[in-house]
Amino acid sequence: MNSKGLEALVNSFLAEYRQNKLLLAVSGGVDSMVLANILKKTGFEFGMAHCNYHLRDEQSNLDQQLIENWAVSNNISLHVKSCPISKNSPNIQDSARKLRLAHFNEIKNSYDYNYLVTAHHMEDLIEGFFLNLIRGAGIRGLNTMSRYYKHSLRPLENVKKNEIYDYASFNNILFREDSSNSEDKYARNIIRHQVIPVFKTISSSFFNTAGRSLKLLGEHEALIDFYRSQWKSKNVQFSEAFIKINIIFNEEDYFLFELLADEGFHYNEIQNIKLNLNSPGKEFKSRNDKKLIIDRSCLYILNSKTPSIFEKIIIYNHHDKQIQSNEICVTIKSINIRDFDWNAIGKDPWVIHFDLEHVNFPLIIRPWLDGDKMRPIGMQGKQKKIKQILSDKKSNSAFKKQELVLAYNEEVYWLIGHTIAHQVSITEQTKCILEISFTFEK
Repeated sequence: MNSKGLEALVNSFLAEYRQNKLLLAVSGGVDSMVLANILKKTGFEFGMAHCNYHLRDEQSNLDQQLIENWAVSNNISLHVKSCPISKNSPNIQDSARKLRLAHFNEIKNSYDYNYLVTAHHMEDLIEGFFLNLIRGAGIRGLNTMSRYYKHSLRPLENVKKNEIYDYASFNNILFREDSSNSEDKYARNIIRHQVIPVFKTISSSFFNTAGRSLKLLGEHEALIDFYRSQWKSKNVQFSEAFIKINIIFNEEDYFLFELLADEGFHYNEIQNIKLNLNSPGKEFKSRNDKKLIIDRSCLYILNSKTPSIFEKIIIYNHHDKQIQSNEICVTIKSINIRDFDWNAIGKDPWVIHFDLEHVNFPLIIRPWLDGDKMRPIGMQGKQKKIKQILSDKKSNSAFKKQELVLAYNEEVYWLIGHTIAHQVSITEQTKCILEISFTFEK
């Protein structure tokens, strides 16, 4: 591919983003410096971001100096951050990746850039495939070729390394070589220097055929993503306190286990969860301290912020107010019957409406106790144990401990999120309504 061909390819790849403000990640190496020159030459609006890890002493500073000189000469905004990494770090490349992504996202958000652009080329993507294969990745991880991969644009993903070098040579582009790329102490370099050459020996067209396979993998992932979205809309319910996921007991549960991985559950733990889908009440914990509870036909993932000790909330009177406690916001309102929207009744399980005249104060919000009873609406004033109500509603045994009631002394007015008591419900004689609503803080 000649210079004009490479410029046309980049221009075509980024055509739909021409009206956007782009942020180019630059290292000073040949890939990013070539892409910087092409973006400048083809008239895109962009800035540049660089992380200096200080791993190669003066060489790292010379990389930064080259980038700074180019940015000044070409009147391009440059955002540089010093990100020192110890040479004794157990995983230097992973640390560097996390630091630069954090820097790029900060710059992108602070300066209103629309997209991050990186100079990953075909060999990078093939190396990434092998790296993720070693780590035991699924289709999403192995699919390293995507037009919009992990929130970044990669216009060189179909370009070979030698074509980038040819462009740099033809256009007299200055760049620096990272000496660490020649050392086989990193997994990526071992793949580059020892694994890929074996495949090239087997097939001289390895890069072309591997690139074709990655494209096919991307198309398969796009199809799976279509069905993933449909599955999620039907079977996943997100709230501030928990995630509820339906168990289907067929092949679609693949998406369920995929979501568990996204939520921090390790592969081995997920295999254990698979074996226990028919064990209601079984609990598991993720690496980030989220709790998973298996119910009869679904799973619940509890937010790690869910409080284990609930401090009771006291409502002293009916005056409008907000009370914040236990990462819950309770809002109290008094509403004249003439101003009340009757359609609001039962619309939201976390909002309840009482006949104010029949409500006594103070009200207490607390976890239910084993001896609690109430007179649920629809039972003509008959009493029923809270425990039995929760069982009838098929509330998971582990979740029962977290259910809350609103009560006056021993008289339960509301099993929160479930049912109201008969004696405080709204009737035709109601003159003023007490509205109490719950919102869960993130």
